[in-house]
Amino acid sequence: PAGLERRTDAAVVGERSWTDADVDCLLERRTVVHFCAAARSRWMHAIRSGVLVDVDGEDKVADWWGQIDYLIGRQPERISIVFAFA
Repeated sequence: PAGLERRTDAAVVGERSWTDADVDCLLERRTVVHFCAAARSRWMHAIRSGVLVDVDGEDKVADWWGQIDYLIGRQPERISIVFAFA
């Protein structure tokens, strides 16, 4: 949104998102998302870099949902297919 400063520090974005006005959505694997109208032309969307957590002595990347203490581990790879039509 206009007037909000966008965070750029990856660690801060991983913990707090880009702005305090962001709406974070948790999408399950194999989910399709369709953006149209304002969501496609004026809104911003992205995947956060996640946070590093210690799992059995090894650093792993995880995401959180709702509260930072509710962590969801990431899969080793992510595939994103974008279809853009003018």
